[in-house]
Amino acid sequence: MFRLVLTALAFVGLFTGSAQPAGISNAKLFGRGEVFEPTRDLLGYPSSSSRQVQYLDHCDDADLSFPGKRLIALDNDGVLIPSGADEDDKDNARALLEALGRNSNNEVWVVSARSLSSLRSQYSGIPGVNLAAEHGTVLEPYGEGVQSVSIDGMPEIREAVDSIAERYDQMGMFVFDTRNVVAFKYNRNWYGTEYADAALREVQRILPPHIPLRQEAGKAYGEIKDPRIEKANFVAKLLQSGRFNSGIAMGDQITDEGMFRAMNTYRFHSVIVSRSSSQETRAKNKLYDVEEVHQLLRQLT
Repeated sequence: MFRLVLTALAFVGLFTGSAQPAGISNAKLFGRGEVFEPTRDLLGYPSSSSRQVQYLDHCDDADLSFPGKRLIALDNDGVLIPSGADEDDKDNARALLEALGRNSNNEVWVVSARSLSSLRSQYSGIPGVNLAAEHGTVLEPYGEGVQSVSIDGMPEIREAVDSIAERYDQMGMFVFDTRNVVAFKYNRNWYGTEYADAALREVQRILPPHIPLRQEAGKAYGEIKDPRIEKANFVAKLLQSGRFNSGIAMGDQITDEGMFRAMNTYRFHSVIVSRSSSQETRAKNKLYDVEEVHQLLRQLT
């Protein structure tokens, strides 16, 4: 316990904000002289209230036929591929992105919490398709090198979580290969058990007060990140370049809400993919599943 307390105190010092992470400069993406800083809030406090999915219009009623450059920002899991995706699902997603990328009016970004290596394994080398991993802190525009920032304190948190995972290997605790986000999973059969709860308490004890452990009900998964890092900031920075006449963002969970808000600011399209009628969202439209996502996006190829 004493060691855990000392570790947590040490991490607090790493997140005081005194050392700002370097930004990303890319004139093609953000404009000449512009720097993208993932920890800088570009949207502010939400100006509109959320609504439940059941009250949203289905997206097949939306008019997507706008001329000019279009930004397409897509989450991966639950949007491009379903939960528990097989190889056919992954092949279908890749084929869809290939078709979207062939349309020169489209600028396509897969914006995910996943690591870059995970996104590369599915979508690397698709002309016109760009990858934004770890909530937009690690970028790989098509045909360019990787551009990223380093968030202070995350390597130390990862080291501590790795140590916890080793001690709780009985439940198959596995830490993903991310750099600015620390995410882990464990065998779902252990979800809700005293053993798993003990591991999660250890994880929480090593975190500074303002760095939360995000968990989803019913899922044997956890994610740790600086709360200032959101997909919203990346999508908002792209839109601020003024390059786009239209846009659409698609996601399925709370981490995608910022992308919806960014699109709404420009009166572009925001679409939540969900069958949960009571789910709260700021998206303007809804689709029910991955199949409907693919059907809609084929209109933009």
